[in-house]
Amino acid sequence: RVRPPAPPPLSAIGPLVLVSAWPIVRPEEPTRVMPPLLVVRAPFVAAGYAGLIFLGLVFIAIGLFVSSLTDSQVVAGVGSLFLVGLLWAMSWNEASGSDEVMRVVKGFSTFDHFWNFSKGLIDSTDVLYFLFVRIFFANLTLRSLESRHWRGR
Repeated sequence: RVRPPAPPPLSAIGPLVLVSAWPIVRPEEPTRVMPPLLVVRAPFVAAGYAGLIFLGLVFIAIGLFVSSLTDSQVVAGVGSLFLVGLLWAMSWNEASGSDEVMRVVKGFSTFDHFWNFSKGLIDSTDVLYFLFVRIFFANLTLRSLESRHWRGR
């Protein structure tokens, strides 16, 4: 009869646990010690996830709207990608306009509104922006589908 191997003694596991829990020292700053990697800042992570959810809702609403305009899935996909990319990259060329123009452009850019969420900051203006854009495109989708219904398509 063959017996299964015995588990390793605790004295063999102890150094491994000690090394894995040891703080990490940055090479560029040898005097500064970083906390262990398992430290999670829950509010910052929650804000990031909330921003991703809002961003996803806006992108889905845009995709549904463009999809309601055409019968072709390829055209709907390319059109959605174009519109989402336009809203995302709107304010990347900040040197192209004056300060007043860029302030207006940044008001419509999804990237600038998502940026605060990615930093862990939930701002009511950003939440209202995402909700407004989502409701706006959902309303346009409903109008487009009603128009199709009345035209008999």
